[in-house]
Amino acid sequence: MKRHTVVVEGNLAFRMQRVVAAQAGDHGLDVTTVPLLAARLAGGFSRPADHATLVPIVARALAEVTFAEIEKVKARPGMARAVLSSLERVWAADIPFDIPPYPSARLSDLGRIEAYLREHLPTGILLPRDLRDRALERIAHARVVVGPLHLHRLVSVDPLWRPLIEALASLVELTWDAPGTRDRKWFPGTVLGAALHPPSI
Repeated sequence: MKRHTVVVEGNLAFRMQRVVAAQAGDHGLDVTTVPLLAARLAGGFSRPADHATLVPIVARALAEVTFAEIEKVKARPGMARAVLSSLERVWAADIPFDIPPYPSARLSDLGRIEAYLREHLPTGILLPRDLRDRALERIAHARVVVGPLHLHRLVSVDPLWRPLIEALASLVELTWDAPGTRDRKWFPGTVLGAALHPPSI
């Protein structure tokens, strides 16, 4: 059995690829998402933090921490989910909080919440950047753990995960059947399908 991995995005694509693999008798196929791929490489029963885990901890952080900008609105309804949504955007863009001084009071507040999350997450659950960094530390195991890697119909890969994909390129075969016309010059593998021509702005 030869292990190979397909990365998808969304529950529907995940289920469809599992059905396709079952129908084809492809026992070596691992269907996953980018965060789950990082967790597999990170090992040690690591897993990405999900909404159900993060929202109550963010709510506790809002109640216990004093902030510069969001102090006056931190008790409003829905604030925990709104803050988590902002954090997820910053994580996806790979903007660090641990390099002082912070560029703005709002980013400083988000940085305090990230630090609180890191201290209070259950064992084995990691924030996205921590999960990526741990996966990069264990990238040497990629040939055995991941095998040839195919990105299936992902429109884009967030900047947060690109260093991991780029590191995998030196160890495993990378392909991507990429829909749309986004610029994918950063991708070190083979882009399948028609040539992409990003529109000029």
